[in-house]
Amino acid sequence: MFNKYLKQLLTDDSRFFPFIKDQLENDIDPESIITKEIGLNQDSFGSNVRIKINNITLEIHTAHLNVITPAHTHGLAEMGLPEFLIDPFSTPYKRKLAVIESSIKYFCKKENESRLNDILNNQTVKVKEIDLLPEPDRKNPYVFCYRRVHPSFEMVKQAYDIASEEDVNLEMTFVQIYVEGREWVLTDIYYEGGVTF
Repeated sequence: MFNKYLKQLLTDDSRFFPFIKDQLENDIDPESIITKEIGLNQDSFGSNVRIKINNITLEIHTAHLNVITPAHTHGLAEMGLPEFLIDPFSTPYKRKLAVIESSIKYFCKKENESRLNDILNNQTVKVKEIDLLPEPDRKNPYVFCYRRVHPSFEMVKQAYDIASEEDVNLEMTFVQIYVEGREWVLTDIYYEGGVTF
């Protein structure tokens, strides 16, 4: 009975609740759960996934060794678009890549150009998971939020390995993707030093 009520409590979107819930349901060690959730395995350490959009090949970079950095794009600036970044704990590894790729395709559609312009004009735009991914993997699908972030935002510095303020490229444009309700990912302090375990 206790486990039943605890599992109901853990349906909240707190950063660590999904991990605890997974441990209760699967009886596996915490490190394995984190590894599964954020995709840290030998195949994903520092891996680059190539995707093609409008005949341009882009790369999505994932984690670096034992420091978890935000998954992020390379190559969108060449298309006149912002680079996209997503919080490392937003969704499981493969889902994260799908969200980035689907987000790019979503905002490249003519009917969504105004929504991208809203982001570039410093508005937060929300998109339901069902509008991005045809098969959401949750009973209560996520709502993804998109906001423009400054090139000196700590998330950007971690993702693009920017060591000092002098290396910040103020000409670049970046869009942060995060899950609605997880406002802690909007701060510099959340990303400082990368996420480690």
